[in-house]
Amino acid sequence: MTLNEYYQRYETIMSIPIPPIERDKMLSNLMIELEAAFEIPTIKDQSWEKEYADVHTLYFKVSSSRSF
Repeated sequence: MTLNEYYQRYETIMSIPIPPIERDKMLSNLMIELEAAFEIPTIKDQSWEKEYADVHTLYFKVSSSRSF
């Protein structure tokens, strides 16, 4: 899946009229998929964030969109 397709999934998740807990589950699953697809490090790594700024931006956006 391309980064643009992940962005589209994010937009779809955010536009679905569902309870916040369900949205949070979907966003968490999306984060797990992003972590695997783009080998996002578990510990903050500024050099990775700089090299993969577009992936980091989406990952942070998804994370920030969760309600908890």
